Amino acid sequence: MQIKFIYPKGELQNVSKEELCAKICNKLCNHLTLPDNVIVEFVWLEKHTHADTYVHYKDGPRIRLSLHLSLNDVVIPLAHELIHLEQMTLGKLMINHEGLYIWEKQPYEVDTTQVPYGEYLQLPWELEVHNRLPKLLEQLLL
Repeated sequence: MQIKFIYPKGELQNVSKEELCAKICNKLCNHLTLPDNVIVEFVWLEKHTHADTYVHYKDGPRIRLSLHLSLNDVVIPLAHELIHLEQMTLGKLMINHEGLYIWEKQPYEVDTTQVPYGEYLQLPWELEVHNRLPKLLEQLLL
């Protein structure tokens, strides 16, 4: 897997985070169906948002990780987002820029700024991540 790291203008490169992210991606790509190329973008997200994933119309798959995260706090959000990336790669999950999510051909209109967090976690793509994440994290320890 080829990983390109990008930062907001004026932010310094964090080699330690990049190395950790690369190790996680390379280890988990043996357990997930992932694209050959992915961009990991470190950005300033809202404090309650650790990461997200989308497919950029021009650049392809992109995982955004919050610059608020410490080195130790990157592992779980990145693994979580890699599962979402697999869902997208397999065509199980599609998201458009207008907040329309399509999960296994069923549309869901979700305004992530309005839906309570507890309800969001009950959406089918999030439930799948919740169920798969512990086993995937075990793979990192092997």
